Amino acid sequence: MNHFYLGRWLPDIIQRVLFPLENTEAMQNKKLTAKQMPTINECRLCQRFQGTLVWNRNGEWFCIYADADVDINEEDKLGKKYFAKFEDFRKWKKKYTEDYYKLEDRTLTIDDEEEFKQVENQLREMRHLKNGYKMDSANVITING
Repeated sequence: MNHFYLGRWLPDIIQRVLFPLENTEAMQNKKLTAKQMPTINECRLCQRFQGTLVWNRNGEWFCIYADADVDINEEDKLGKKYFAKFEDFRKWKKKYTEDYYKLEDRTLTIDDEEEFKQVENQLREMRHLKNGYKMDSANVITING
C-alpha cells in the first residue's frame, strides 16, 4: 500500500517544492486509506465508489468495496476488530487503554512470580490482538490517476 499522509493536507504546489524528485509514476495507483480521520474529499470519493469506511484497532481507516470479504462485525477477546464509526473506535480504544493500564498497575503489587508471568502474558496478548489485524489490500478501493 502506498501511504503518503503528508500529501493529504498540503497543496500540490507546496508538495512539488518540498519533494521535487518524487517519483510520480509510483503514485498512480493509490489505496483509499490513511490514519485517523479521512478528509471530506476522501469521504466523497469513497461514497462515489460505493465503498464503506471502516477503522481498525490502530486507528487506520479504509474505504473497502461493498462486496469485500471482510466481516466488520468480527470480534475476539478485545471486542470488535473493525469499526464502522470513528466514535466506536474511540470508545473501544478508551476501554482498551483503561484495561491495559489496570493490568500494568497490577504488576506493581504482585509478589508471586507465577502470577506476574500470567499478567505479563495477558499484556503481551492484548498488544498482539490490538496490532494483529490488518486489512487485506485487495479489499481496499484503489484510485487510478
